[in-house]
Amino acid sequence: MDDNKDFSTPEQEVETKADSDADTKTENQTSDSEAGQNTDSSYDLDTFDDSLSKPQLKNAGEAADTALETAANPTVVKKKPFIQLPIIIAAALVLAVALGFFIFKGFFDTSLPGTWIFEQDLQSSESTEDEADSTKILNYFTFNDDGELTVTVGTISYIGTYSISNDEESNNKILTMYVPSVINGTFNMEVSGNIFTGRTLTLANTSSTDTKFELKSGKYTAPEIKRDGDFTPNEALIGKWTYDDGLYNLSFEFNKDGTATYTENKQIKFDGIYSYTDSTITLTYYTIQEATMEANYTISDDSIVINGITFTKDTGSTSDEG
Repeated sequence: MDDNKDFSTPEQEVETKADSDADTKTENQTSDSEAGQNTDSSYDLDTFDDSLSKPQLKNAGEAADTALETAANPTVVKKKPFIQLPIIIAAALVLAVALGFFIFKGFFDTSLPGTWIFEQDLQSSESTEDEADSTKILNYFTFNDDGELTVTVGTISYIGTYSISNDEESNNKILTMYVPSVINGTFNMEVSGNIFTGRTLTLANTSSTDTKFELKSGKYTAPEIKRDGDFTPNEALIGKWTYDDGLYNLSFEFNKDGTATYTENKQIKFDGIYSYTDSTITLTYYTIQEATMEANYTISDDSIVINGITFTKDTGSTSDEG
């Protein structure tokens, strides 16, 4: 036997085997750990937290909040309806038409309908030619679109007609007016000015063009007629009363508020106030000053006798209301 040959005792062999088994077990554990990194789907909480930095966690949280908010409050993007464009165009056209009408009426309106004022000087009968004692009388000429012409002085209105034609030779506009008891004639007419500086109607008699009259555009203002004391209406009087025999057409209208109107043949109208006693009615109106009309009357059922003329009540009148 070789002296250098190592002999192992049974105890040594046991220790050597144990060490070998331990090494093998350590290697197996290392291999299992490496394999687990690739196959195990579970994560250690500490390892998961450490794998994300704080900014990443913050961004992830904000993204989640935004997603939840969007889901809870969805935003619907509305398309502008196509109809808006036609509406805008139509509005622009309406505005343009209105502006054009305003410009025309303001600067280029030569139409006649409306009220024109003719200021007349009335010399006092007690003054001499050298004195400047005169009264200004305002004559209101109101031209309606339907060809009716009303001339008003104070609270008396005279009703007639008018027409406009063109003179082929001179190309002038000819105004023909007929108002009983007031005017009857033809005139060359011209409308000038504008609504800002004032409009003027110039009339020249066709038979004598040297004589001209100027009327200013304006508005009728009724003179005030004051009553002394209070007024208590008589229910038996209130209403519109008419008389028509084919030749004369007359009417009286008495209102609850004390105002009254008298018309004659639909050509003359007196507006004013009235007072009454048991036997007389007094109508107060205005010309260049206050004037009165007094009449005797008696009432019987649906008729009233005024100055011997029997008037019947117009049941279609609204003067007995309110």
